[in-house]
Amino acid sequence: MDACNRSKNWERLGRLLAETYSGTTINRLEKLLFMDSRERYLHLTQTRPDIVNRVPLYHLASYPGMERERLSRIRNRISRK
Repeated sequence: MDACNRSKNWERLGRLLAETYSGTTINRLEKLLFMDSRERYLHLTQTRPDIVNRVPLYHLASYPGMERERLSRIRNRISRK
């Protein structure tokens, strides 16, 4: 905090970081509120396809805010189509 008081550049960097992370948090909350679990999983596979195969199912399920069993059912339904 002291660096922000002494330098406009540090103050600007702190503000930009806060804006970026607050925007990211707001977008994530909107997805949790307005998308159903299937839509959240599909969004995850589209935006971060690299992690879908690398991360264990229980961690993967926690990211879109669901239980592992629910994610398994969603993945099974999607694979059947």
